[in-house]
Amino acid sequence: MKKSFIKRLKALLKKIIVPLIDFVLKRRAIKRIAKKVLDRFPSLKARFKSLAISSGILKVHGQVLENNNNNDKSNTISPELSDLSPRAQKIYLDLKNAIEERKDKCV
Repeated sequence: MKKSFIKRLKALLKKIIVPLIDFVLKRRAIKRIAKKVLDRFPSLKARFKSLAISSGILKVHGQVLENNNNNDKSNTISPELSDLSPRAQKIYLDLKNAIEERKDKCV
């Protein structure tokens, strides 16, 4: 019973936090303030970044994280990999892209 409550609470928080992250990323001044605050809490910053990547708000291109303004889902993390850290997600995407490029060269 306790686990189901925690799962429901996490789902509710995710539904609230994801649109909030999107709102903050679209406003430069708020984004700057949020970055300064989150720089003091690296683990929280990493969780928010991971959540933004897994929900499709951010997409990974090489070393740079960019706002995902279009609906291109080719570089987004599948939901089952959303538990990975941002670094692990980046490594996964880099490997996936390298495999696709290698397949294209061989064909």
